[in-house]
Amino acid sequence: MGVIMSGILSKVSGKVAGVVGASWKDKAYLRAWVKPANPQTPAQVLQREKFERCVSFAKPLVGQVFNAYTDRFRKNMSGFNYFIKRNLAHFTPTPDYPSVNLTEGPLSYISVTSVKYSGTTIVCQFSPNYGNNGDPDDKVFGAAYHKPSGTWYFPAAEVVRSAGVIDIVPGTGFTASDFECWYWPAQYTGAVVTMIADSWHMQASTP
Repeated sequence: MGVIMSGILSKVSGKVAGVVGASWKDKAYLRAWVKPANPQTPAQVLQREKFERCVSFAKPLVGQVFNAYTDRFRKNMSGFNYFIKRNLAHFTPTPDYPSVNLTEGPLSYISVTSVKYSGTTIVCQFSPNYGNNGDPDDKVFGAAYHKPSGTWYFPAAEVVRSAGVIDIVPGTGFTASDFECWYWPAQYTGAVVTMIADSWHMQASTP
């Protein structure tokens, strides 16, 4: 429903009969309402499929990853929306998982040396890689994506960077290569994350 702000010659918001109120450079005007076209071109269909795959992949990460680690560093958008913006291109036609970053930041990243699924547990071995701003007490977290089911698995808790190992326990009955895994460190002041690193990706393999 359209709204006339104050009098018939004032600013109009929304649709009124066959016209739509709008503004340009602070000047209000009316234009004819035209139903948006939806031509379903191959390029549009591909873009929608890309978007759907990317959103489906990212939604389960909102609480465990974006809210916890990235939202505070994005002033004009959520961590979820930033992820979509940065990674959308990697989801067509088959996701390019090694190019996907779950987190981005200036903290020195960890160097993942192996990710092995033992039959119950995904064991990630990593080099602390302190670089120029890492600290032994930085916290490391991760996420494992099971491609056939679209299910995410996470560690029970963070570990310190100096530990060099972190586990995720999805349970039994899985194939190692079906897991795509990401790991990253975060630096804290008290309970507040003050810096994060780019995530490191590796596909799981058998021991």
